[in-house]
Amino acid sequence: MKYLLPIFLLCLMVVIPVGVSAETVLRVGGDATIKSDEVVDRHYYVSAGVLGKVSMEGEVANDMVAAGRTIEIYGEIGDDLSALATNVQLYGSVGDDARIVAGEVVIRGDVGGDLVVIGGMLKVEPTATIGGDVFIFTSRASIEGEVSGSVFGTVDQLSINGAVNESVDVKVKDGLVLGGEAFVGGDIRHTGGKPVRRSAGSEVVGDVIENTLPTMDDRERLVRNLIPLLVLLFSAWTAYLFSPRGLQRLVLNTIPSYGVNGLIGFLILFVGTLASLVMLTTVLGLLLGIIAFAFLVVLLAISLICVGVLTGAVLARLVIGRFEVSPLWITAGVLTSYSLLLVSVVGPILFAFIFVVALGGLAKMFFNAIR
Repeated sequence: MKYLLPIFLLCLMVVIPVGVSAETVLRVGGDATIKSDEVVDRHYYVSAGVLGKVSMEGEVANDMVAAGRTIEIYGEIGDDLSALATNVQLYGSVGDDARIVAGEVVIRGDVGGDLVVIGGMLKVEPTATIGGDVFIFTSRASIEGEVSGSVFGTVDQLSINGAVNESVDVKVKDGLVLGGEAFVGGDIRHTGGKPVRRSAGSEVVGDVIENTLPTMDDRERLVRNLIPLLVLLFSAWTAYLFSPRGLQRLVLNTIPSYGVNGLIGFLILFVGTLASLVMLTTVLGLLLGIIAFAFLVVLLAISLICVGVLTGAVLARLVIGRFEVSPLWITAGVLTSYSLLLVSVVGPILFAFIFVVALGGLAKMFFNAIR
């Protein structure tokens, strides 16, 4: 459950690629490569599918958004990188922020802005430089390169053996380890089950403030996991009672074209949130921004409920050979999808994938209804 909030704040799901040209070209599936002598002079969106590989050796002038099994960046990205994969390797440079959801992330190059990682393992090599802050929500992480800003996040194991020029504020289950080359220019605020372990030669300019994680017995842990599950299950059953045909239509319209719906969901989550926040900062757009943001929140909540419905329909297809929406399959889908959140790395990524596909499918149905 610790990955649920970061996933919804930073959900980077399947997207549709663009070709190597000034115009956007939509494509789904297959390996994708930008060679060293090729240049994309605008945004580059690419989806290589669950088993595909994305390789970028050339130059992307603006943002790059990528999804696939493996993503390797050797070239230069002018603005932001957003990536969803099992394995992400960054050898090149990113001009601004890098936002990555992956099982394994290795940074060997440069990130001009913030680095945000959700997944299993993050390794910042000694050759890497991060121009902004690092936000980590992983099982394991090691930082051996240079971080110009601060380090924040929640991680099971964290070691620092490089330079963090500002502060470190983390929750680490198994304790924070400072290697002999570690340098922290500000305070260390550490909450964990074990105290900070410092090697000879490590340097902390500020204070080291430690807090102990509260212990939780088996009953408290069970209640903490059961309450969200029961809420999702009750919400899905209620949705079925109110509109069984609507849920069936959602399943039939969403699952077969999951790639397109994933792109729509991603754009709504990213662009819709950004547009709402921009409008909220202006006097004329304040009311419109409040309405748009409220609508987005409602749509996200319904999408969360529909994750179990879509999962159950897929399970039905695997077992009985057809998509079906019924209390039995909804229950099976909610239990299965919720279980994904308890599986390290891959589970939360799959849950987030289904969530964004559901968001895109709902948005498309709403648009068709009012058109």
